[in-house]
Amino acid sequence: MQKVEMERNTMKNFKFKKILKCIKFSTLTFVLLTLIAWLHAGRVEALPEFPVPGKVTLVNFYADYCFACRMLKPVLEKIAADHGQSLAIVNVDAQNNLERAKKMKVTAVPVLFFYDRDGRLHLRHEGFMKEEKIRAVLEDMGLP
Repeated sequence: MQKVEMERNTMKNFKFKKILKCIKFSTLTFVLLTLIAWLHAGRVEALPEFPVPGKVTLVNFYADYCFACRMLKPVLEKIAADHGQSLAIVNVDAQNNLERAKKMKVTAVPVLFFYDRDGRLHLRHEGFMKEEKIRAVLEDMGLP
């Protein structure tokens, strides 16, 4: 009888210790995930101010997961190389800059904003834009 009772107590102790380990592990996991989220939330991508004074500025709101955004990237790089210092292109990761995206009323990506040299909005375009169309808009804004 005593042996059976000892075995029960041992089993209860074992179950209790196992439950305690699970609680400790869960608590530690929760604390680590909370810390990681807190550290990540504190990171804000530094953005240059836009529009850039004295330059035609093209602002591109994009997201890494967006296929159209990935297609647009080499197009914008080519246009930037062709126009040199006369054109400022500012790429804004909409996911890492939610406040800025909200302020600009960006609800989908990509979104392109074209600003003239005086900082006035010339055109807002949602979705992919072909290279020829971008060049036509820039030409309309006075860029060769």
